[in-house]
Amino acid sequence: MGRVFRRSWDKGKKTTPYYSLEYRDQHGKKHSHLATPRTRDRQVASDLLRVIENEIARGTYRPPSAGSEPTVRELLEEYEAYRRKRDGEETWADGSDRYQLDRIRKAPWIDHAAASLKPGAVLKWIDDTIGAKASKSARRYPATLLKAALNRAVVTGRLEHNPIASLRLPASKAIRTVTWDDREYRALLAALPAWARHVAEIARLTLLRERDVLELRWDQLDETYLRPWIRKGRKDGLPRRLTPELRAALPSRGKSPYLFPHPDSPRRPRSRHSFTWAMRSAKKKAGIAGKHFHDLRATGATALLSAGVPDRLIAALLDHADTSLVQRYAHVLQERADEAAALLGRPAAMARNSPQMPQERKKSRVRPESRPKRSAP
Repeated sequence: MGRVFRRSWDKGKKTTPYYSLEYRDQHGKKHSHLATPRTRDRQVASDLLRVIENEIARGTYRPPSAGSEPTVRELLEEYEAYRRKRDGEETWADGSDRYQLDRIRKAPWIDHAAASLKPGAVLKWIDDTIGAKASKSARRYPATLLKAALNRAVVTGRLEHNPIASLRLPASKAIRTVTWDDREYRALLAALPAWARHVAEIARLTLLRERDVLELRWDQLDETYLRPWIRKGRKDGLPRRLTPELRAALPSRGKSPYLFPHPDSPRRPRSRHSFTWAMRSAKKKAGIAGKHFHDLRATGATALLSAGVPDRLIAALLDHADTSLVQRYAHVLQERADEAAALLGRPAAMARNSPQMPQERKKSRVRPESRPKRSAP
């Protein structure tokens, strides 16, 4: 029904290859268009063509040239319908994405053509609505959701490309060094369900990220080591020796290749969405505020740094490329240095404040010539 072919456009002295799609819709009309800049990869273009052919077979495909250009509001409604079908009505009703979509619907450019949406207009709306001094996560959330909605429109053929793909939010200059104490950690474990408790225990003992723990497989374990696969770096992580605590934290081996399988499909791991909601409910139940799951890595790195572990080893356990990020936990060394200085200064202060102890008088040596002569009897 369709095929993928390559086109080239001359840009000065360079030629950039792209893959384009050629297919016929349900009415037999030919279409040929460049879907997205992502079609530099032939596999991505083939997957996109397969999605279009499935839409044509169901009779729900709408080519980009059909009708007027879609507005941002129409694409958000289509994305919401897609998420309701994918995640389920109950999950969507409890999720925070629904509230973010309602916030985006109040934007001044919501009824404008989606193809003409400018990244600067979105950034200005974020600054006016959320605030330029808000945290990076608070400003990134609506932008990421809007990008996902427009990317979905590109996949379904409603847009030729994502107009805000180049939107980049400025990075936050604040460095987070919050750590968990033992009391809060024990309260969190008591409030978490069994499977989420295992995730938290493994993350604290191995310093792995949330996604890396959720995607652990049974073939990464042996009697001595846990060999994690770091998703962020696309490489094998530093092996972790299996301590008795870590071995006790592991769930029982089941029929799934993953340690934490999805309840509906054992062939894939649990989603981060379910763990996020489990953490949120547990923190609310335990009365913990201002602490994130990722802070468990900071807690472990702080403990290792205060124990004198080399920076290179801590960076390898945290899967950091260099030791520069480890220095954010150097405030612990300063606190330890202040304590050491207090301990070193304590004996001198005690000696100055304590009463003077009587000292034994030393006998002075008197030279023979200076001794007084005895008088004759």
